[in-house]
Amino acid sequence: KLENIGVSAIIYTDINRDGILSGIDEKGTAEIAKNIKIPIIASGGVSSLLDLEKVKDSEVHGVSGVIIGRAFYDNKISYSDAIKYQNN
Repeated sequence: KLENIGVSAIIYTDINRDGILSGIDEKGTAEIAKNIKIPIIASGGVSSLLDLEKVKDSEVHGVSGVIIGRAFYDNKISYSDAIKYQNN
């Protein structure tokens, strides 16, 4: 239904991981992305550059971005490192 009404992206947040720096739900995010045509933005649990690498690897399935929250606040990921991943 969402594809038919013009939704341009979906933010998928694993609420069991959100804010606890436990890593993203790589499998769940990729599974959703594989089954729809709308780009998915991963959210919840991002804790390190390894999570950004996982999101980059999931681009082939339709994952188009990531939300970094607490990892910024706790200095686990710097803004400059995140920008480097975006540009690679």
